[in-house]
Amino acid sequence: MRSLAVGLLPPKVRAVPVVDPAPTRRIGVAVKESASHHPAAVRVVELLREQAGALTPV
Repeated sequence: MRSLAVGLLPPKVRAVPVVDPAPTRRIGVAVKESASHHPAAVRVVELLREQAGALTPV
């Protein structure tokens, strides 16, 4: 999984994983009606749905 944080921490800083409860993210998408049938807009929404499905726990 990709990291959103800094790669190297300063010497006196320690990374502590957050595990209980595990953090979650929610992404919302809004597409203007006038652009809703544009191939690029349709594809972006498809890709986001695919990625969200890949990350959803089973």
